[in-house]
Amino acid sequence: MNRENKRKTFEKGYYKNHPCNDSFTCKVCGRLVTPDAAGTDHRNHCPNCLSSLHVDIEPEEKKQILACRLPKLCLQPLVENAILHAFNEITTGGRVTLKAFCTDGNLSIVVADNGSGMSPEQLKKLDASIHAEHVEEGKEHGIGLHNVNRRIQLLFGKEYGLSVKSFSGIGTFVEVFLPMRTEPFDEE
Repeated sequence: MNRENKRKTFEKGYYKNHPCNDSFTCKVCGRLVTPDAAGTDHRNHCPNCLSSLHVDIEPEEKKQILACRLPKLCLQPLVENAILHAFNEITTGGRVTLKAFCTDGNLSIVVADNGSGMSPEQLKKLDASIHAEHVEEGKEHGIGLHNVNRRIQLLFGKEYGLSVKSFSGIGTFVEVFLPMRTEPFDEE
């Protein structure tokens, strides 16, 4: 039974743990996933692709942060990159965390993972790609982070955007730095 059929079968409680002996194809990476031990409880996803996701907001700032408006799709590429790239070299325990906090009228959202991290050379190339004037698709680094950074800077100014820190063997931290805006803004 593949993932699509299981979704139909477990529509309401699909993501609850359940015993399963079946293999399936992960919809994120396309790998064939076979349970390590037949009949054990597991979630029906690839452990390399779908890891635990945690969202942390400082309690005293929760109301203020949740009222903020963000540019469309400014977090999706960051979370997607963490899931697709961070956990290639680890088999279990992958974790993506989103942490939001306020500083001097600005909003910082950090997307962090505990994946394999990047070497200083990889980080330098990624940073150059993010802050370049133009990025060609198909190069070593994609255009997702570049587009997010560019859109933020066009909307709010050069002092805002993305910054990346990464440590090999520890993980990667991508910060989205924005002004705190509660009113709608034009993204056209």
